[in-house]
Formats: sequence, C-alpha cells, structure tokens
Amino acid sequence: MWIILYCKRLVKFRKSEQYKCVQVFVRYLASRITISGNVASGKSTVGKILAEKLNYSFTSIGLRTREFAKENKLSIAEFQKKCLENPLLDKRIDKEFSQECNSLKNLVIDYRLGFHFINSSFNIFLKVSDDVALKRLKNAQRDNETYHTLNERNESFVKQFHKSYNIDFTSEKHYDLILSADNNSPEEIANLILQKINFN
Repeated sequence: MWIILYCKRLVKFRKSEQYKCVQVFVRYLASRITISGNVASGKSTVGKILAEKLNYSFTSIGLRTREFAKENKLSIAEFQKKCLENPLLDKRIDKEFSQECNSLKNLVIDYRLGFHFINSSFNIFLKVSDDVALKRLKNAQRDNETYHTLNERNESFVKQFHKSYNIDFTSEKHYDLILSADNNSPEEIANLILQKINFN
C-alpha cells in the first residue's frame, strides 16, 4: 500500500514512527470509507452500523441505482443488463454519485467501485462464500435466489465494470482492508474496522 511505502521512506529505521505515520494517514483517509464486496456480503448493513458508531452519514450506490431503475420502470436485473448493453448509462450514474460523495466528508459509502472513484478514501472489501450469501438471501425472503442466480449476478457486476472501466473490483490489490463476512456478524465486522482505523 502506498501509505506504508511512503512512511517507510520517511522514517527508515524507527518502526514506532512508521506505525504512527500510517495511523495519521489512515485517520485522514477514514473521513471517507468505502465498502465493496459481492452480493449478500453485508455491505449496507455493515456500512450503516459503522456510520452510526462513527457519527458519519451513510450512502449507497445501490439506493441511487434503484431510484434510477424505478424512474425508468425497470427491475434491478433489467437495469444491470441495460448497463452491460450501454456502458454510458453506468458511467453517468457513477459520475453523479462520486461527485456527490467527493463533495462530502465523514461518510461511509456502500460502493463496489468506491476505491476507483472516491478521493482520499479508506477502502474495504467484504468476502463471503456462496453458501453464506445464499443463506442470507433466503433469510431476506428472496426465495427465488439460487447458486446459479447468485453467481450470475456476481459475474454480471464483474463484466459490467470490466466493460465500462476495464476494472476487476474483486481484486484485493484495490483495498486497504479485506475481511471475511462468513464467521463475523455485521456488528463484529464494524468493530474490526474501527480497530483498524484506530477510532475505538
């Protein structure tokens, strides 16, 4: 991560000073926190808990997307297909949403491409297994979801973003913190994030 490399160059021999330097930068970046992950990884739930603990505002690209789809009388699945067919539609929403987020601070953002579009941000990726993701979707009374539809949706996001921006949002190199959502509750994940950015 560039922060650590910078601090190592700044303070070559004193590990304690390197750590302090990293913490200063992390606190600065943490004025905007983005949360990415696959379908049913708990991005929104974790984001809302984290925002409440930090007294930050919470926003989500998913809410903006649903509003746009509703205005155009489309389901989310239909909207995703349209974005694949017409990347300019995807880019329009990303541009408007990212400009709004970049004008604000003290913000937790549920945004798969936050690492790419949000300036001076601390970027988190939540990993989740297919079994856990499907169980969560079933608990949310989305009984039409199967392993096939789950994988289809995840693959659709990967294709959509690759076509629009030539980016693989699942690549761990984009993130400052990667956590498993399989064995931790949303509350526990939020606390782990707080420990990492040294706010608790």
